[in-house]
Amino acid sequence: MIRLHGVRFGFRPEAALLDGFDLDVPAGTVTALLGPSGSGKSTVLRLVAGLLTPAAGRVDRPPATPGRAAMSVVFQDPRLLPWMTVEGNVHFALEAAGVPRAEWAGRTAPLLDRVGLSAAAKARPGALSGGMAQRAALVRALALRPHVLLLDEPFAAVDPLLREDLQAALQDLLAGLDTTVLLVTHDIAEALMVADRVVVVVGRPVRVAAALDVGLPRPRGAEARLSGELLGLTRGVRAALGS
Repeated sequence: MIRLHGVRFGFRPEAALLDGFDLDVPAGTVTALLGPSGSGKSTVLRLVAGLLTPAAGRVDRPPATPGRAAMSVVFQDPRLLPWMTVEGNVHFALEAAGVPRAEWAGRTAPLLDRVGLSAAAKARPGALSGGMAQRAALVRALALRPHVLLLDEPFAAVDPLLREDLQAALQDLLAGLDTTVLLVTHDIAEALMVADRVVVVVGRPVRVAAALDVGLPRPRGAEARLSGELLGLTRGVRAALGS
């Protein structure tokens, strides 16, 4: 699991963005960290990733194990290397993680097939649409078989219909995996469609206003968007955002 306990962090010593912040992300679940822009969500994710260091408190995360990375991150920008093919980008990440070359094809091809990118495996990023590039970024991250997958508003830059397609692709990729996922988003519908649990953060210093269990099995199809369960949870999230 991921655990932040008593975390204090600020980009300036006199202004703490987090002060005594606690968060638990249970192992094997998808947790959405939801709040308005500028609420510190991405800062929390970067603390979990080890890209930032807390001034106080503790961040616990699982270690790497043989054949599995400790964690991988997908950002809003796919960040694919433009001189490499889609397949090459995935293989580069596997090589950097020390995965034996003999495993590269077996880890890459099935994932590309599941997100509909098999035909684009030899294409370079410049030839991809935004949605295809973000699918490739998801494949690159999951090919590492990470214990933790961190998603920093990965679909925010695409249009709403494509965003729904990418949410479905993510759910398909996660099906059957024991990967622990922390998704940062400001999109209520996205959080409720993808996550097992939605943690709403507000204020400064950041505090948890609510933690809601979604309670519907994943993956969730389009019909779930209009279900009474999700409509009720949407009202709960909106109420927490106003608290």
